Amino acid sequence: MSASKVLFLLGNLGGAAGQCYRKDLAPEHKPEYVKTALPHTYTQASDLPAEFTWQNVNGKSMLTPLLNQHIPVYCGGCWLHGSTAVLNDRLNIARKGKTPQIMLARQVVLNCGTNESSDHYAGSCQGGTDKGVYNYMMKVGLPDETCQQYDATDHECSPLRTCMNCDNKASLKPGQDMCYPVTRYGKFFAQEWGPVTGVDNMKAEIFRRGPITCGVDSSRLEEGRYHRGEIIADLVRPQDGKAWEADHVISIVGWGAAQGEEYWIVRNSWGRYWGEDGFVKIATGKNVMNIEADCNWVVIGADPVTDIFGPSDADRLFPSADVSTLDAEGYAQALASKFQYLDVATFIRRLNATQGFGLEYNSDTIKNIAEHPPATFAGLIDAIKTAPASPRTFHGQPLIVVAVAGSVAAGLAILLGATVCIVGRRRLFGRRSREVSRVGLTDEQATEVA
Repeated sequence: MSASKVLFLLGNLGGAAGQCYRKDLAPEHKPEYVKTALPHTYTQASDLPAEFTWQNVNGKSMLTPLLNQHIPVYCGGCWLHGSTAVLNDRLNIARKGKTPQIMLARQVVLNCGTNESSDHYAGSCQGGTDKGVYNYMMKVGLPDETCQQYDATDHECSPLRTCMNCDNKASLKPGQDMCYPVTRYGKFFAQEWGPVTGVDNMKAEIFRRGPITCGVDSSRLEEGRYHRGEIIADLVRPQDGKAWEADHVISIVGWGAAQGEEYWIVRNSWGRYWGEDGFVKIATGKNVMNIEADCNWVVIGADPVTDIFGPSDADRLFPSADVSTLDAEGYAQALASKFQYLDVATFIRRLNATQGFGLEYNSDTIKNIAEHPPATFAGLIDAIKTAPASPRTFHGQPLIVVAVAGSVAAGLAILLGATVCIVGRRRLFGRRSREVSRVGLTDEQATEVA
């Protein structure tokens, strides 16, 4: 178990929901991450409207659907959901509300942003940071959610766990898995990200470029301390009177005012049924719940970078890339792939299906050739033709083993049948003997009658 997970568990002993925001895990922000002028440098406080929200821009909402970090199982992923909500919203804003809206695959961050020794560590279900997600988006990029569905679990990082598809059972070849990595898809990247604090600076950033994330103390929102419709204005934690301590990440989508009190319009990640349709109002200018002390923004590119990010899926029911020709040109593409072993193996399987070389789908012949592929297409054909014949298999077992197993099973069945016959005959004659004795016939006489 990593040191950060140990610290998380120890720190979680006394908390209700646990500390899902782990500021100690945040990556270092570098000046070069900021590439354009910050909104507060060209926006005066007097230029800002009294009220503003991305929920209503000229009668149209620019926000994307709300999220729930806690299903299908509990995951301490507030850092992931707060930041993903901001990324989704800002992507929608950058695309000028074009439909269908794009939702980024937040599950990929749980799968591939969990290596603490990497330069793109973001967090896990044991905690993380919004800064980590923005940093991951800048260095690695994220596909959209059609590549990977959220299941609130930290999986291994692999091409399959980055973008996957699944074939129906009827189309599978012996030895072929139902689900597989997708070859060609798009990734969205962050262009810049950075911190922002202070009411006027936060407003300028939100107004000019979109929602922002902030670290807050969630205790005021838990265990019945929050009531729908209220504007939270507490200056200290209600349960113990202590200073606020950030343990949760939310997004701010705008600001408003009611009864002389200005407030932030805050979106949470606990589902639409929580709060006011997933939102809550928190007073501005008082650093309530720590909301104005630790915030971040991100700029995301409006268009994806579409490329070959996974191994070949050309032998699948739903190939994602243009299927290469089964000739020297197609083989050259397989050789040049960064997934050379997998793509050469797929090329051989496709070639085998059309040329009838008689190779099994997962035969050692295919694996051996793919591990040491010939330099030319002609060399490949020669290697396939001269390779030792692989034993025929049935559901992964050599046919000779299947045949022996079948013979043994048949022999056992015959023996079992004979035993049942003998036992049955004995029972029959034993029953018949008792019946004969009751009518006064001998066994020989009964047999003649039968």
